[in-house]
Amino acid sequence: MSRDRLREARVRPISQPAREVANQQYGQGNAGGYGQPQQPAYGGPVGGGGGAGGYGGGPGYGQTQGSYGGGGYGGYDSQPSAYNQAPAPSAYGAPNSYAPPVGQGDAYAMQPLNGGASRANGSLIGPDLGPFFAEVESIQDDIKGLHSNINGVSELHSRRLASTDDATQSNTAAQLTQLTNQTTGLTNQIRQRILKLNEANRQSPQGDQGFNTRKLQIANLQNSFKRALEEYNMVEKRSREKYRDRMARQIKIVKPDATDAEIKAAWEDSQGGAQIFSQAGARAAFAEVQSRNQDLRKIEETITQLAQMMQDMATLVLEQDESVKMIETQAVQVNTDVEHGYVMQDLQLRTLPVVLEFKIRPKIDFTCPAFAPRAPGLDGKPRPGRYANHNPIFTRLATQNESFVALEHTLLRSRELRERGGYTLFKLALAGGVANVEIREMYRVWEEREKEVEQPAKVRGECVSWIDVAGKKVCSFDEFWKVVGLKENGRWGVIPVDGRVCVALPPRNSSLPLVVLYAAPTDEALPELYNALHALAAPASGRPPRLQFAIRWRPDPKLKLQSYEPDWRVEAAIKDGYEVPQVQSDFSARAVSYIRAAKDKFAALTQVATALPTVASDILATTARKGLPTTSSVPEQLLINGVPVPLDNLTYSGLLDVLDSERQLIYDVAASTVGLYNEDAAKIIRNAALTIEGPRSSAASLAVPTKERPLKFVNLASAMSKLATAFAKNSYIEGVIENETEETDPPAKATVHVVTDLNSEKGRQLVRNALKFAENTAEVRVSFVHNPGPDAEEPHAYLLSTLVAAMVESEDFPEAFPSEIVTFLDFDASPANPPKRSLDDIWTKENPMTPFVDQGATEAQQTVAKAYWKAARTFCERAGFEPGASAVLMNGRVVELPEHECAVGSFSALHQYELLRRIKPVVEAATAVFPDKIRENRKTQAEVFAAASSILGVHGVSRQTIGADKLKGLTQLVHGEPSHALFLFTAVFDPLSPFGRTVAPILETVRTMPLFAVKAYLLPSASSTKPDFTTLSGRPFPVETLFDDNDTETVPRVTFAGLPEGAVLDVKVFDGKTGEALAGPGGQGGETVVVEKDAKEVVFGQVVEVKSEEDVKAHVRDEL
Repeated sequence: MSRDRLREARVRPISQPAREVANQQYGQGNAGGYGQPQQPAYGGPVGGGGGAGGYGGGPGYGQTQGSYGGGGYGGYDSQPSAYNQAPAPSAYGAPNSYAPPVGQGDAYAMQPLNGGASRANGSLIGPDLGPFFAEVESIQDDIKGLHSNINGVSELHSRRLASTDDATQSNTAAQLTQLTNQTTGLTNQIRQRILKLNEANRQSPQGDQGFNTRKLQIANLQNSFKRALEEYNMVEKRSREKYRDRMARQIKIVKPDATDAEIKAAWEDSQGGAQIFSQAGARAAFAEVQSRNQDLRKIEETITQLAQMMQDMATLVLEQDESVKMIETQAVQVNTDVEHGYVMQDLQLRTLPVVLEFKIRPKIDFTCPAFAPRAPGLDGKPRPGRYANHNPIFTRLATQNESFVALEHTLLRSRELRERGGYTLFKLALAGGVANVEIREMYRVWEEREKEVEQPAKVRGECVSWIDVAGKKVCSFDEFWKVVGLKENGRWGVIPVDGRVCVALPPRNSSLPLVVLYAAPTDEALPELYNALHALAAPASGRPPRLQFAIRWRPDPKLKLQSYEPDWRVEAAIKDGYEVPQVQSDFSARAVSYIRAAKDKFAALTQVATALPTVASDILATTARKGLPTTSSVPEQLLINGVPVPLDNLTYSGLLDVLDSERQLIYDVAASTVGLYNEDAAKIIRNAALTIEGPRSSAASLAVPTKERPLKFVNLASAMSKLATAFAKNSYIEGVIENETEETDPPAKATVHVVTDLNSEKGRQLVRNALKFAENTAEVRVSFVHNPGPDAEEPHAYLLSTLVAAMVESEDFPEAFPSEIVTFLDFDASPANPPKRSLDDIWTKENPMTPFVDQGATEAQQTVAKAYWKAARTFCERAGFEPGASAVLMNGRVVELPEHECAVGSFSALHQYELLRRIKPVVEAATAVFPDKIRENRKTQAEVFAAASSILGVHGVSRQTIGADKLKGLTQLVHGEPSHALFLFTAVFDPLSPFGRTVAPILETVRTMPLFAVKAYLLPSASSTKPDFTTLSGRPFPVETLFDDNDTETVPRVTFAGLPEGAVLDVKVFDGKTGEALAGPGGQGGETVVVEKDAKEVVFGQVVEVKSEEDVKAHVRDEL
């Protein structure tokens, strides 16, 4: 690493003159500079077009004044884009699909999101609020896409300013023009849709019960949209200042004496100050300034449009303010209706018994900004609302209306569900009947606490919902007053509650007692208990709160809801009535060709793999494609993000174990630094494809793991979490790299932590060896962690621990050279034995170590050192190091040193070993996906390299990659966008094999899940594989619980279509987890079914006639 000081003045021989530093000028380049003025906009007209009152239009980026970027929304002859259109191509314009907090929820999970076309006002203002909420959620999705576009615009502005290559400049200008036009169109589209909702609500009939609900939702949309516009306005203003600064630098280079007035005139001149460049004879730089001038004009136009649009939205919000206040005032009057909505809906839904809390919203809906998620930050990630934690505690901070909203929205609310991908996997767990961790935890708290509390002596009726009052179970409010020792509730002051309440969250107000309401949402007693507690917790008429309370959920034992077994498979053996076709040697190639030609290729793949007799005639009528491989050396396999998944794990529990582990891993890598998205982290994990090697019986090198010295890792991100910034980020020293500047230094690929007692003799020698290693090794940084034992030496002014801590706190440690610290150690100084060597040209005033060499640390610095090393102790405890222990960590790989010794060669050997095994693959994978903000910061890159390597090491799962050369020529089926997916399923198999029969149905269903992508490579059949024309198989495997129009859970089913009339089938059904045959029709002993003209359904326990014309077509369905 290069230093801010003149390093030659310190490291050169005394006789050698200092090297001159070459002058650098920025912004010069080829004629034409940044952006060719004559370059037209990319993509032609892009705006959403033509709508009245639309905004947009003007030239594109990098264009001359006479060119047009296709206009914005309201541009020339452009057509309005449909609702829910993807805001822009590529990663920059992709909708920000971060999973919303469960607090927002899928408000109407059973309603389709028909945002693709405009609706008549009647459908939006009718008694059914479903279409209205569907439109609201669709607009919310568009607003999220707008935030994503804004981030893309910001990043493209930065890239355009940073690039000096003409081709890159032109390409970036085209992308920026296209994305800006699309963003302008999207803002107009959102504005028009909000105005339409507002106008539709205004036209609702007098006394419409849904008027107030819609009014609140529209107000929330307006506020969210306004925040997005403000963010966009801020991005454009920042970019404007950066473009102006770039223009000013170019003008100063050409005309150093240019005044501020001349520079300002160049900003405002449509020709970019052509006169200045003409006079100076520097036309070569004129192109860049002219291009920047056009960029400025485009930005100014966008800012003007945004200002007008924000004014329009502010006017709308102001008009609705009084109505919103009135609605919030009236909300108290409909509490009973809300609870009735909960009861009615819970009785209608047929959900799994273990997840009774998972419901859609009631018809009466409340909204409050306090519980809504805040607008995404500048990095595009959503920020949690004020009450983002599960089971919020209600005090004076929340009104009764807000509390009811929280009651609805926090049924299931945790960090895991708010993380990207968490909600998707939660729905998979619901569909599979797998008890989710969050639900189990909620019930565990209730079950354990009910065993601990003192039971009431007498209970009138049932006690489903109850209050935990200092360890006593209270089932009514009459009993509550008796327990707290008060005869009436009219008394003022804090309610006396003696004892502690078992609750995970601490009280928000330590001056108030805390009680916990264990509530079943469907219990008729809940509204009374809740309202009474809220009356005591919320201030009223000047009376302060008297207590605070939390809500925890429990299942309602009165509800016996029916559920269905989702994970099962069916086999139907054809006994008679079907003639097996004669096949030829190219049948496998014909089957692959049939799949390739199908409109829905994955559905065709499943048909071929599981129901071959029903499509055999179609396959035989298909001509085999030429060039398909006849053999392949790739084995059949299924990988999830590179992790091999055996067939036995293709159950809900097995898949969720893998997916939950992957999601947590992705989240940990993304959270290692600000600005790294989950999709980027997923790419790093997949592309690095690390393997975890097994231990050898013995090895001479410390780098090689053995049975006595097994492979061990520490998660550096967790170990450093919330530690002092000085220790976590500024405690690294690097060797000097010759002929480099601070801007062009490569980031450190390897991060070394030396843990030892820095003041012991062996510890000092260990530090010497680490410094010598760093001095002679590029792209390595070293941090020293003081870990003294119980009998360690008392610190003094000349000890190494004092020097390191004081220099790190003063931010001088990175400026020191490893060789200088080695020299300081050689002095072996102490208060009684100060350094004997006099100051020379090495210890100059610029050298931050000079004061220590001269007089040692001051008392203030020694005090700072004691506080600093407390963070080191925390780090050692998290990493599992006992006091006095020594170890070396390299990107999280731990090598313990029982003898406190590690030679310079051992450091080098460990570096080479880890570089090959883990560091280099992670560095290459991470560098390929870094956003500009990380790419511009070498320290941040080093942090990501170290954290990602350590996290993957701790994860301890080996990953596989299949070389492109091995897959060459194989038919590839792709669903989803792998670059945007968190979970990538890669399957390689023969469609006619037993492996394919198991995997194909899983791929067909998981491909429909958000954040998933599927790649399937079809192998040619081996000579030993014989097509099975006598057996049909199927597996439903739903990925989410589905409901029909009557809010009834739909039955998982398998349908076989295309069998000839009169075919005789022997049907058996098996448990998908255990493989055991299930009793009943199609179960143990089998069920013989004859395919007739009037088809029959087998519905667990009975056979019924099917009269619908569709099902007459020789369908046999097996349902459970």
